[in-house]
Amino acid sequence: MHVGIFGQHALAVRHIERLCRDVPGVLTVTSGELDTAAISAAHRRRPLAVAIVDVGTSIDVTEKLLADFDAPSRPPVLALLDAQATAEESLRLADRGARGVLLHTDLDERLGVALHAVRHGLSVQSERLRGRRPAAAPPPGRSGARHALDRLSPRELAVLERAADGLTNQQIASSLHVSSDTVKGYMSQVLRKLSAERRMQAVAVYWTAQGIAS
Repeated sequence: MHVGIFGQHALAVRHIERLCRDVPGVLTVTSGELDTAAISAAHRRRPLAVAIVDVGTSIDVTEKLLADFDAPSRPPVLALLDAQATAEESLRLADRGARGVLLHTDLDERLGVALHAVRHGLSVQSERLRGRRPAAAPPPGRSGARHALDRLSPRELAVLERAADGLTNQQIASSLHVSSDTVKGYMSQVLRKLSAERRMQAVAVYWTAQGIAS
């Protein structure tokens, strides 16, 4: 997966770049200024699986940046906001086409999962931002996804959790001290119990249950 990071503050961009390089599945990382031309140029040179836009306090600038992109030519965008951001600001960016919105304080725990979710077309939002919205119904499907995960054995759930983090079967096998064939067997059971045809469908159920994606 090729990831681009774009922001106005070099130190912040470098920090995000270091975190990205530790995410399983991220092969290359590029970075640039927070403007449409820089993102477009990077995307032309090598298609971006995800463009991380470090918004900070530049909500208006980022809204304009997203609006200036033609949707078909824009890579999937994961926007990062300061810790003081509001749910309304998050919704403004989502309305402009940001597929994911996280706070900087989410990065250590959620960056890897968010990158893989956004890459595969799922919507991602910080739990903290959801908590700042006016009272609303819980995200659709979350309780159903949690119920579905209850069908899994502890070992099957451990395999699915690692798959959701972007680990390969070999990496999962190493972390659980089992063989790759054993992991494949567990994953087959996960797919059957979750009525999923593909690995990413099962992972999407896990992300939905965790409130990470919808």
